[in-house]
Amino acid sequence: MIYLYNVWKRDIKSAYNFAKKHTCTKGPGLLNGIMVFFYKGLMAFYFARSKGEREWIDEGLKSVSALESWCKRYNWNYEIKYVILLGDVKNSMEYYVKAIQLARNHRFHHEEGLSLELFGYFHLRLCDVCRGRELIRESCIPYNRWGGITKVKLLELFLS
Repeated sequence: MIYLYNVWKRDIKSAYNFAKKHTCTKGPGLLNGIMVFFYKGLMAFYFARSKGEREWIDEGLKSVSALESWCKRYNWNYEIKYVILLGDVKNSMEYYVKAIQLARNHRFHHEEGLSLELFGYFHLRLCDVCRGRELIRESCIPYNRWGGITKVKLLELFLS
């Protein structure tokens, strides 16, 4: 996952291709496969928004579908990721708010931070800069609790 994130920072298209190539759907690599589906979905919806190409929406929907099926079996672990992707695909505040609440209830600090951060970017896309920056700033609190000091520094740099 760290490799995927570092590639994503440099070149999102390469990260997407890496994720596509290394997605495992069964056996001992399934957990990583599920995480790759999640990040692959986030990247696909990012491309769909920035490029407006239908193929990226279809790719993202495959990730939503995969997470939906795992969520039915392992709700506690994957529901937040599933709801985050729904927020991206449906472009709806209610899913981001639900993901934040689920992460808080589960005490998954990293996913609370991610949900707040993505909700902030959602507001930035709507040109609600004040609320977007406020949510991204708020995401630093759970990221800090989680120990994501470097992530917090990156967000603070983004906000400065």
